[in-house]
Amino acid sequence: MAVKNFGLAENRLKGHAPDPQSTINNTCTARTPALAGGARACRCPQSGQAVVLVVVLLPVFVLLAALALDLYSLTTTRAWAYRAAAEAALQGASVGRDWEAFYATGNMRLDESLASQVALDALNAELSQRGLSASSIDIRVLPDGGSVANYPPQANADQWNASNWSSPRPSVGVYVSIPVTTTLLGLVSSHASVLHVFAAASVAR
Repeated sequence: MAVKNFGLAENRLKGHAPDPQSTINNTCTARTPALAGGARACRCPQSGQAVVLVVVLLPVFVLLAALALDLYSLTTTRAWAYRAAAEAALQGASVGRDWEAFYATGNMRLDESLASQVALDALNAELSQRGLSASSIDIRVLPDGGSVANYPPQANADQWNASNWSSPRPSVGVYVSIPVTTTLLGLVSSHASVLHVFAAASVAR
């Protein structure tokens, strides 16, 4: 009787012992849908392909992020430079008025030296506050109005792409070029990106 019981226990243990190959097949089958005819395809995770995909796409994302950062820096700096140049020209036209000529003739004009210096000081103050330095500054004054050929020196510095500045009223023109440090564009070109900006302000006569 004892031998019989031992055999029964052994059979039960054998009946519950898992088959390694059966376990693999069942696991794979549970994770994949059935194909035509009841067959199932085993799609085990391909972690190697995911790693390769990440390695390939990561540099692309880094380059795109660097390009977006450069464009943002150039756009914001250019907008600020326009405001700074316009404010400098406005101060030059406002403070640089020649009141002696106005009292003598009744016509307002600009003191060329004073208007130019005031505009320059105002522009330098804005650049210093922003932590930037200009590679070129060119300030012109039209004491009684008129025109200046080939000014600003860069046509794209003007918002209207004008290459000959003219005004019927006393005016101050401010041109400035500002180098901007970039990330991706700095790697592509050995030269720094330079912004060219021009703005002008006039005095009512």
